[in-house]
Amino acid sequence: MKAILIYGPPASGKLTIAKEICKATTFKLFHNHAVIDLCFSVLDSKSPRSWSIIQKIRLDIVREAVKQNVPGIVMTMAYTGERDYIRRLIRVVENNQGRVYLVRLTCDPAILRKRVKNISRQSHGKLHSQEGLEEWLVRHRGGGIISGRKNLVLDTSRPTSKQSAKKVLEYIETKK
Repeated sequence: MKAILIYGPPASGKLTIAKEICKATTFKLFHNHAVIDLCFSVLDSKSPRSWSIIQKIRLDIVREAVKQNVPGIVMTMAYTGERDYIRRLIRVVENNQGRVYLVRLTCDPAILRKRVKNISRQSHGKLHSQEGLEEWLVRHRGGGIISGRKNLVLDTSRPTSKQSAKKVLEYIETKK
């Protein structure tokens, strides 16, 4: 199984690009907020235990996707330093002859500020205020890069989501 993990700051285009990749392939979309919304409909969002449960659910779903021979999944997340979770995710996929591709999105902060107010972000329960974005960027120093592995880094300030998805797919083809 191929697993693409698209990560970056809020409003950088993670879900939009993930959807484009899924349109162009047989990959399945593993929407980060589906799990978050499920958990936070019942659990306290400020509890560290709630975030541990979210990570467990994500890993269980990936583990089952591997067992069911899903050819590929595209996952999204706003990376905030969850190194242990990333290591476990990579282990689940690669211990079963799969491959994980890391794609870090960057974007001009002025463009992020415009995008974060998009109405579609509210319907997905995502961060949707400029104040919240600024707080996230400061608290997480822009999100950082997942170290220790090759990352494709894409600036999504100008290209369309379709163009960015094409670059991701080209990258995967060269890394077989």
